[in-house]
Amino acid sequence: MGLGLLLASQANAIWQLYILFGGMGGLGAASFYVPLASTLSKWFKKRRGLVLGILTAGVGLGAVIFSPLVEFLISTYGWRTSYIILGVITWVTILNSAFILRQSPEEMGLQPNGMNAKDDLQVKLSSKGKNEQGISLRRAILSTTFWLILIIEVINYMSTITPMVHIVAYATDSGISPMVAASQLAVIGGFSILGRVVAGAISDRVGAKNLLPITLIVEAVMLFFLIQSKNVTMLYIFSVIFGLVYGGSVPLVPSITAEYFGLGSMGAIFGAISFVGVLGGAFGPFMAGYIYDVTARYSAAFSTVGILSIVGTLLSLYLRRFKPYQTSTISCNT
Repeated sequence: MGLGLLLASQANAIWQLYILFGGMGGLGAASFYVPLASTLSKWFKKRRGLVLGILTAGVGLGAVIFSPLVEFLISTYGWRTSYIILGVITWVTILNSAFILRQSPEEMGLQPNGMNAKDDLQVKLSSKGKNEQGISLRRAILSTTFWLILIIEVINYMSTITPMVHIVAYATDSGISPMVAASQLAVIGGFSILGRVVAGAISDRVGAKNLLPITLIVEAVMLFFLIQSKNVTMLYIFSVIFGLVYGGSVPLVPSITAEYFGLGSMGAIFGAISFVGVLGGAFGPFMAGYIYDVTARYSAAFSTVGILSIVGTLLSLYLRRFKPYQTSTISCNT
């Protein structure tokens, strides 16, 4: 990512920016979330939801911090020098942080936070060591729970990314000024930070798999509410509530993945789920745009995504029938 930013400072054509910033930078940026979520899950058994919420809140917080910072750098030094500065910041902060990280507490002779003596004894008695602590990606793919979580993640990405891509155009079509319309994204992003931390903490008490259906059904309700939002007040109400539940849903899926498949291969399993989920997030706005082009109305587009979110809610309720990995064998997941 740092190298892509540095090389982008020397770009002389738009296709070079696509390759260096979009390709190299995007590939580097995409490699952070899954390894960090997997690592944190191995370190924390107790309060795992909270720490995953704090991790995902960093994504939103980074946007809040770096958006004005980049604007200041560009206005002061120009975009080429700004790319160089951002590349150096990336190398200095991320590489040094990565050298401090440890993949698991066992590497340092420690136990995960919240592991009790019984859990520790089971791990020590295991004849297969680390592999016994989780299900492999190959075995996970053969389970019903894997495909349920994957489909839910695809729907969740579609339900959250689609309105954020189209809300500015939708608001301006409703006669709202472009400045106010654009501010909805800031409101959604700001409240999503709070939602990630709060939902993560709540999930530690009620369980991530029990909280996920609530976030999905509220997303569905707010999408239908958005169709009726034709003034500034209603749009702000939508942005606040949608931001909270959108952010709240983000840390739940990695927590559920760890719960159902263990930690041994969580990086690979959650990586596969996230990869397909992102594809859904890319398809959702495209589908909504196509529906709008055909119908000349956003109501059909948002209704379609809202119905999908209801389907995701039903699937997440069905998911609760399956027992977690820690209290079952793989046969319970198939």
